[in-house]
Amino acid sequence: VRILKTGYAMLLSRNGMVLTHPDSSFIMNESIFSIAEERRDPVLREMGRKMIAGESGFVHHSLTDEPGWMYYAPIRSTGWTLAVVFPEAELFENVRSLSLTMAGIGTGGLLLLALVVAMATRSITLPLRALASATGPMASGNFDVELPAVRSNDEIGMLTSSFRMMGESLKEYIRNLTETTAQKERIQSELQMATDIQASLLPRIFPAFPERPEFDIFASMDAAKEVGGDFYDFFFIDDSHLCFLIADVADKGVPAALYMMVAKTLLKSEAQRLRDPGVILEHVNNILAEDNESCMFATVFCAILDTASGELIFSNAGHNPPLLVGSGGVRYLDVKPGFLLGPVPDSGYETERITLRNGDVFFLYTDGVTEAKNREDELFGEQRLLEILQGDFSMAVEDMVHAVRSSVAGFAEGAAQSDDITMVALQYTGNGISSSAIDAPLIISKS
Repeated sequence: VRILKTGYAMLLSRNGMVLTHPDSSFIMNESIFSIAEERRDPVLREMGRKMIAGESGFVHHSLTDEPGWMYYAPIRSTGWTLAVVFPEAELFENVRSLSLTMAGIGTGGLLLLALVVAMATRSITLPLRALASATGPMASGNFDVELPAVRSNDEIGMLTSSFRMMGESLKEYIRNLTETTAQKERIQSELQMATDIQASLLPRIFPAFPERPEFDIFASMDAAKEVGGDFYDFFFIDDSHLCFLIADVADKGVPAALYMMVAKTLLKSEAQRLRDPGVILEHVNNILAEDNESCMFATVFCAILDTASGELIFSNAGHNPPLLVGSGGVRYLDVKPGFLLGPVPDSGYETERITLRNGDVFFLYTDGVTEAKNREDELFGEQRLLEILQGDFSMAVEDMVHAVRSSVAGFAEGAAQSDDITMVALQYTGNGISSSAIDAPLIISKS
């Protein structure tokens, strides 16, 4: 019996004698024990004992030089033993062939899968690489770069369409921004011109009247925006009468500046003609109220000083009360508040009188001083202003104004200026009458 290609079967007697074998020289001439003795193989000798004992087994052994396997089992009817011998290489030849076949199929499958994955990946990454190379210049600001054509409705196509729309939107935004910037620069330039024009309308040369020793006057205006609504003015209406005023137009910016210019012009022209503060305010109010559809208004304090006698007549149109600074101290004057200038026609304004003594300072300001805020939204307040002016009576009016400006700036601690800050300080030195205590009776009358 042939097993596989070179394998065979053989019969052994009860005592291990070879009864059948492909090699006839073994038959009845050799036993399993003689073969084991010849090969000096104790394992084969042990197997021979098990065969004689009627046992069966499957062991890794061969009667040839090649590794193989042997299966043996007893034949019960005769007591003989049947042994089957086959080489290991032949036994696993099909398994090895199958393994190689499976390995080949697996390798081919992996290569095919890798090719499919590479093609699929290329179909995805190629549009992405094209989009990335096109969006690189877009990141540098070139929004006219040509994006790849959209050939599908997948995420890549949607992303490309989104980038195209983004590029168009950015170009439109930059175009609008460029136009807006140009307009803003033009407006900024015009506002700067308006600032210069507004500043040129206010007296800025000090000392203003160096040839007049009877008084000294100083004023300043710090706008919260490019142009402001506050203004001041002083001028002679004749050789011995100086008119000075301070005003605060509602709101800030360009509308307030335009209203300020109209009001300032009217106040100066009417003062030259009428010479009475109450009447001046009344006439200017009626002119402003005629076509005041925007309901703009201003607070004004207008005063006329007789430089020879020190008599000061004044009228108030809703402005902050002035301070009188003398050798005896500082106090707010209790003046008639009056009504705002501009919104309502035929508003009456009272003219009041006081006589300034030698060295007295008449201090005017707008609410930008007392309502200045710090980072905690605290107001500067009237009390702080009073305390500053009480500091040194010997200060010149210019130093007095600068001291208040510095104190307001220090109080704000860098907070944004919320309103225009304007001050006018006039010191009378012309009649030779010394300044009395501040609580002495003031000469006040009404016209």
